[in-house]
Amino acid sequence: MSRRVPELALLTGVFLGLSLFVAGVLFTGDVPLTTLSAVVVCYPFAGYAVYHSPDPTTVLPPRIVAAAGVLVGAVAGLWALVGAGGADLLPVGLLAGFVVLVVALPPLAYAVAYGEEPLPIPASVALGAGTIAGIGFLVAGLLADAVFLASVNAVLAFLAGALYAGTRGLDPVRRFGRGVVLAGALLGTALVAGGVLVGPPEPWIVEGVAVSLATTVYYVAVVEMRS
Repeated sequence: MSRRVPELALLTGVFLGLSLFVAGVLFTGDVPLTTLSAVVVCYPFAGYAVYHSPDPTTVLPPRIVAAAGVLVGAVAGLWALVGAGGADLLPVGLLAGFVVLVVALPPLAYAVAYGEEPLPIPASVALGAGTIAGIGFLVAGLLADAVFLASVNAVLAFLAGALYAGTRGLDPVRRFGRGVVLAGALLGTALVAGGVLVGPPEPWIVEGVAVSLATTVYYVAVVEMRS
């Protein structure tokens, strides 16, 4: 066992996360935000344990971890939608999407990185789904007047799909190089120009920056993974 004791870090994170979740549900009744808070506390400890463990899969089977993360994220996200309707549906939906992404993506990333078999998702499907989800979030953000949250969701969704596709052999950066960044910059600029024309420009500027940021981070991440 390593002197860093990764198992102890994992147990500490699980204990703190569960304690926060139980206390939050009892005192606030807000399951989605309590779940979000719990995983924000738990995941850094789990990440430390995974990073320093010689073989984390002996304690954390990748497929089980991925399934648990998706299940918990989906339940918390759907819980947020209970009772929402009318004008509240889109903003609450964006919040639910944020909860799902933050809860589910780290376990899925762990499964991709440490699983012996790939997840049953084709690379092209992952890239397409991530891109479509990102566009959907951006449109919903404009309609719901919640562009910052929508932009965060869009960046997370796009990066998740694109980076997963890269691990399965679909790599636009290898083919187009910095053209990926240029395409994102042009699309972001087009959004800003559209905002100036239809007004007010501020929401469009936020989303334009998000698009440029997503493609830039994607390019840098792919280049770093190759090195």
